Amino acid sequence: MPIKLRGYQSDIVSQTREAFSKGIKRVLIQLPTGGGKTAIASDMITKANAKGNCVFFICNRQELVDQTARSFYQNGVPFSYIAAGYNYDERKNVFICSIQALNRRLQSIRKFPSMIYWDECRGIAAKTWANVFHNFHDKYHIGLDATPCRLSGEPLGDFFEYMVKGPSVSWLIKNGYLCDYKIFAPKVADFSGVKTKMGDYSGAEIDSIMNNKKIIGNAVSEYKKHALGKRNLVFATSIDHSKNLCAEFNFHGINAESIDGSMDDAQRRAILKRFEDGKTLVLTSVDLVTAGFDLPAIECVTLERPTKSIALAKQMIGRGLRVSKNKEKLIILDHVNMWITHGLPEDEIDWSLDGFKSGPKKKSELSVKQCEKCYFVFPSIQRACPECGHEKPVVQRTADVEHTNDELTEIDKDAIRASSRKEQGQAQSQEDLYRLGIKRGYTESNARAWAKHVFNARQAKKLRGL
Repeated sequence: MPIKLRGYQSDIVSQTREAFSKGIKRVLIQLPTGGGKTAIASDMITKANAKGNCVFFICNRQELVDQTARSFYQNGVPFSYIAAGYNYDERKNVFICSIQALNRRLQSIRKFPSMIYWDECRGIAAKTWANVFHNFHDKYHIGLDATPCRLSGEPLGDFFEYMVKGPSVSWLIKNGYLCDYKIFAPKVADFSGVKTKMGDYSGAEIDSIMNNKKIIGNAVSEYKKHALGKRNLVFATSIDHSKNLCAEFNFHGINAESIDGSMDDAQRRAILKRFEDGKTLVLTSVDLVTAGFDLPAIECVTLERPTKSIALAKQMIGRGLRVSKNKEKLIILDHVNMWITHGLPEDEIDWSLDGFKSGPKKKSELSVKQCEKCYFVFPSIQRACPECGHEKPVVQRTADVEHTNDELTEIDKDAIRASSRKEQGQAQSQEDLYRLGIKRGYTESNARAWAKHVFNARQAKKLRGL
């Protein structure tokens, strides 16, 4: 049956074709997780196939090969494979490729593409990917990614000439294409002493912090408190941490399984199928389900893995933002205060092919507290609970008070947004905006570009008399 695109998806297709018509041959399409990148690709590939053009769609993992195949089948796209363990049918024009298998068979394939799609294309600079890219450098290339950002901060402009940007996460939520969310987080999470390696936290050090009995137990108790009975995707720091988390959930009577890359394909497929069917309520992992994993029924995401990578942070949370029947809001159990490091899920990022050394971070000084009577969460600047009017008596602190961060409290995202808008409104000049950008964690170049963009938009609004 014909593919029915949403309005914004059709706009992306039109912009991509317009770029091709101008002689641009390498286009990166940026669209948030759940926005429908595969649907866009299916539409364009169907039309290319009708013209007899050969197309490669490249994935970097077995699970994504299977997922793309299901999507193409549902959208009526005829295809074959270039992937280990799958039949190769030379009569087809569309091929779903495993990057590893395609790289091995570069000298033996007899059918050559006129266009190549790169799923999760931020990995294109990796040796195997780059080798395939340079082998077909003169063809048309379309990159697909929700978070087109290399962890090293180096530009993707070495591989793509032009970026087509889709709507923001905020717009997709407001228009019902992604679901809203609630965040529960501790008041304190300190990783300041942890070393950095390859642009992110040292795996061994973070694992030693997070993989302990108390924190593992908290992951279970907070799930039982806020999301019991809901399908929960848990991100761990290591395979050992993932297995320990899984064991703790099972010990408390919650069906859980751990999945990792050391398992064979059949074993991983069976685990994912049980999770999809709801037989397994909790799935723990490290990186295997971080990018591209598509299961709209996920109702809870537990973050037990801190990261400095804004791309990784957005990808983890994005797993649960897809709309699903009976899912009113995604529940995010943020044990590592990811929202402080990388902002709220819908905070806009000015993605660029030029790259950047650190993601724009919106740090908020606005803390929250929870009413001890009705449990409503509100900004700590307010003494009385705005929900029930209860005011907690002021108690003099002493040196003997023990502070813990065992429990998660709901983040008041509306208050944070309001505070952010007020702060931005108070920045009158372009230089004020630049300083605000630096305060929020932007790099110097990104702060300059953001300040100029906001200031020019204000001036244009004044000229229109708005």
